[in-house]
Amino acid sequence: IAMMLIGWLPSLAHDFEVEGVFYKKISDNAVAVTYKGYSHDSYSNEYAGDVVIPSSVNYNGTTYSVTSIGDDAFNRCSSLTSIEIPNSVTSIGESAFYGCSGLTKITCLATNPPTIKSDTFSKYSAELYVPTGCISAYQSAIYWNNFNIKEMVTLSTSIALNQTTATLEVTETITLIATILPENATDKSVEWSSSDETVAVVD
Repeated sequence: IAMMLIGWLPSLAHDFEVEGVFYKKISDNAVAVTYKGYSHDSYSNEYAGDVVIPSSVNYNGTTYSVTSIGDDAFNRCSSLTSIEIPNSVTSIGESAFYGCSGLTKITCLATNPPTIKSDTFSKYSAELYVPTGCISAYQSAIYWNNFNIKEMVTLSTSIALNQTTATLEVTETITLIATILPENATDKSVEWSSSDETVAVVD
């Protein structure tokens, strides 16, 4: 009597990988960040160092929004040192960062804190950086409020003047206006000075 045995093989947690990050499709246009393999302990430290999760990812011609971080996604990735979470993420699953003993910095770009579980993080010693003006929101959010929360510093990248040249008679004045970019720069203060006060002075 011939017998045919059919084995059951579990499905992979991830549907595809782009630039070292593994994703699971949760709809036609959205994905969750997940782990590599069949279970979270299939591989060791598939995520290490500084990891930046994009707000969207393109795969095979389709652009997906990254809307969540799944259960166990970074579980026990002890070599993970920092993570940047985009503003598109609205939820983070159970044990997503459990056992990430090397994690020292979390940057969350969401103005509204994503929902997390009691065991999403196993420790709260990492510094948590949030957008300008959002500290109180995270301090009021359950579990996020266990972190030492700091405001992100957005450095200015350029300064534009409304006028770059001018011809003045003695005693004439001109008003210069500086535009600091980007608009969300943390410090927009400008210190004015003259390189030659025998020619012009700053009032």
